[in-house]
Amino acid sequence: MSLDTTALTEDSLLTTEEVAELLRLSPGRLRNLRCQGRGPVGYRIGRSVRYSLKSVRLWVAAQADPAPSTESIAANPVRSTALGPSAPPEGGRHED
Repeated sequence: MSLDTTALTEDSLLTTEEVAELLRLSPGRLRNLRCQGRGPVGYRIGRSVRYSLKSVRLWVAAQADPAPSTESIAANPVRSTALGPSAPPEGGRHED
């Protein structure tokens, strides 16, 4: 199924399956997010749930993952892995 978004308005009501397709999620995952209060706002109409395109877009915008600031990077530098140069030798101690 391919949803034609060109005919949609902000007030268009979409099914769970249509929204899941737009977000590239399974319908079950979308239902779980909504029931946990972590997904887009859904509207119960009878026994069906519908989502307005506007509420889906607002939810997506709120999910933005901001780039870390240079201050947080400086406060949390990446440490070497156990195989990196700062790992102690087999004896468990660094030789100075």
